[in-house]
Amino acid sequence: MSVIDKTYHHLLQTILDDGFTYEDPNRKGVNRIQIPSYTFKHDFKDGFPAITTKKLYWKGVVAELLWILKGDTNIKYLVDNGVNIWNKDAYNYYKNDMIKKSAHFNDEETYISQIKSHGKIVDNGFVYGNLGRVYGAQWRDWQSVDLKNSMHDYEIKYVDQISNLIKGLKKNPMGTKHIVTAWNPAELDDMALPPCHYQFIILPEPLTLEERFGKSEFNTLLDEYSEEELDLLADEDGYPKYKFTLKFSMRSSDVFLGLPFNLSSYALLAQIIGKMTNMIPKSIIGDLSNVHIYEPHLDAVKEQLKRNVDKYDKCELRFAGEESNQGLEKGNVDIFNNLEVRNFRLRDYESYPVIPAEMLPYNK
Repeated sequence: MSVIDKTYHHLLQTILDDGFTYEDPNRKGVNRIQIPSYTFKHDFKDGFPAITTKKLYWKGVVAELLWILKGDTNIKYLVDNGVNIWNKDAYNYYKNDMIKKSAHFNDEETYISQIKSHGKIVDNGFVYGNLGRVYGAQWRDWQSVDLKNSMHDYEIKYVDQISNLIKGLKKNPMGTKHIVTAWNPAELDDMALPPCHYQFIILPEPLTLEERFGKSEFNTLLDEYSEEELDLLADEDGYPKYKFTLKFSMRSSDVFLGLPFNLSSYALLAQIIGKMTNMIPKSIIGDLSNVHIYEPHLDAVKEQLKRNVDKYDKCELRFAGEESNQGLEKGNVDIFNNLEVRNFRLRDYESYPVIPAEMLPYNK
């Protein structure tokens, strides 16, 4: 049984039943059906949240997350890995820049082929493939002005939020400041598009002794040790001491194309954070706002809702490669530069076929 599909189908049906329709202000001529908000929760005891009633684009999920974690903001890495989900937004960002400069610009096909063959070409000051200060910049290279004694005495501070997050979870696991945000008001105009998933927070909980050892081992050891002794023994042997929920927030959620991708991406991120901090990922929660289905996707949604949510069983994430495993367990963010898509696999994943649907980029 795939629990994630039941929850997801319920959300699709809720939007169809209760949503209101209006024209998307960022996609002229395109209507969407929307509910104001929704909370989506998935426990990892029910497997990895990979949708089965249509095929999940797993390669794209992993490549995009690694791209962000590397701090990259140019689509060259994605294009080289055959992942084209940001191509239209990158092209529109380039085209709009050229129009502002009254400069000649290439068509989209030529633009992408130039990136594939030549890389980061500079054209009238614009770097091909550039998306501006999007997720990778905010997560790994947040910039702010640190004023000194006057407006003329300042320096730029650079903050690696992911590095700080890992350090914070290790140093003060039960702290309440384990937050990463991509919503930087000062730089929204410097992004190809503002972040849809704009922040996440890690919510830790202590593990019970039974959870640390496992039920059978715990009951056996209780015959020989006190709970205080077992607690010390678990610490000495490096057993995880905490579990956590990763809660992410979205200002806008495209439920048919985007949400299955977002759920798997944040679930993968939770597993990576767990490895790096020796903590157990318990669940993910999506705090969703402006939750919608685009009208051009309605036929695809109705086709998906006809599919049996119980046909395929749950799947699990597996980390592949001893070197990548060891690198993650050391908790050093430099490991992101060495990780590849092949290091993350879904075991026992089966699904219905893909349901084709067009991505709808900004056209305002």
